[in-house]
Amino acid sequence: MTDLLVRGLDPAVIERLKAKAKRKGHSLQQEAKEILEKASPMTPEELAKMFEELDQLFPNGPITVSIEDMIREEREKLGE
Repeated sequence: MTDLLVRGLDPAVIERLKAKAKRKGHSLQQEAKEILEKASPMTPEELAKMFEELDQLFPNGPITVSIEDMIREEREKLGE
C-alpha cells in the first residue's frame, strides 16, 4: 500500500469529512480512502486484463449448470 499526503485542504472540508466518517462509524482515513476508491474506477485496459485473468481460471468456458440440474443430480444421488 502507498500513502498519499494532500496539502492545503480547507479545514472546513476536513471537518465535513470527519462528521461524515463519524456518522458512518469509521475513521477520517477510511472515509477519504472510500471516496478516492469510488472516484477512480478501473480503466478499460485494466478491466480487459482482469477478464483475461478470469478467463485463464476457467479454461473450459463458463459454468453453465442450471440450479434445476444441480437439484436433480442431488435427488438422483439420494435415490441411489
